[in-house]
Amino acid sequence: MEWEEGGKNSIDGNIQGTNTVNRSDDGSYISLRKSNENGVFNKLTFYHDSLVIEYEDPFTIQSVAISNDGIAICSTYRENVGTAVRMLEVSESGVVQLQTKIGPGMGRDVSIASTTDKAVISDPVKEEVYIYYLSTTFTLLQDSMITLRAPPSMAGKKFGEKVGLSTTGKALAVAAPGYESSDGKVVGAVLLYLYDSDTNEWEEMGSVIYGDDDRLGIGGGGVTASDIYKRVDANDSAGNRASYQVSYPDFVISLFQIITTGRCH
Repeated sequence: MEWEEGGKNSIDGNIQGTNTVNRSDDGSYISLRKSNENGVFNKLTFYHDSLVIEYEDPFTIQSVAISNDGIAICSTYRENVGTAVRMLEVSESGVVQLQTKIGPGMGRDVSIASTTDKAVISDPVKEEVYIYYLSTTFTLLQDSMITLRAPPSMAGKKFGEKVGLSTTGKALAVAAPGYESSDGKVVGAVLLYLYDSDTNEWEEMGSVIYGDDDRLGIGGGGVTASDIYKRVDANDSAGNRASYQVSYPDFVISLFQIITTGRCH
């Protein structure tokens, strides 16, 4: 792969699940989170072609991700109720709630594959990440849920604060922005998992991206992975992005930073 001087190539990793603006991987759908008159962030405006589509949720919206097909996964929260994850279908007719799930296997950050066959929900409080297959009607299949738990080295480090599926749904980046270096600085860490279709298991690749003095809380601003371009993108807690090339022949991984860009808006 060739890289432009001072920047990445034209394929820019799409970090989903951010608090304000999100887009599908191909850019055909964009969502904007907005507040109501009371300052509660419970509204979404979706843009698709020339369409502007409004949606209002009864709960506070925490994070959103949307696929190239206009299927959105939305994490919401209400005090005394907890977290509810909704599957939404966005079209010229409006927004249709396909599914609402409350309880185990729900969480704060979300990601969805462009192929619209897998979705990920994370719960950094429990330090768990939940991977689901989607049905043909784009609902979460509970029986398909696979749980990834924080490895011992990441316990208590906000494992799952941010998650990012690749466009194919075969690679997953998981942030643990609370990871501390040996000198006590909260530099953060990002772990990479790859999906093995033969075993239906996700394998943690063993090497970890760590932040540094210039990128504190790496992953805290969002993460994404690409198994096609073998790359991991991660925003630090200030929104600055770093990109890493990944080499994993025969599941042997090495990570090296190839470029750091400025603040990502």
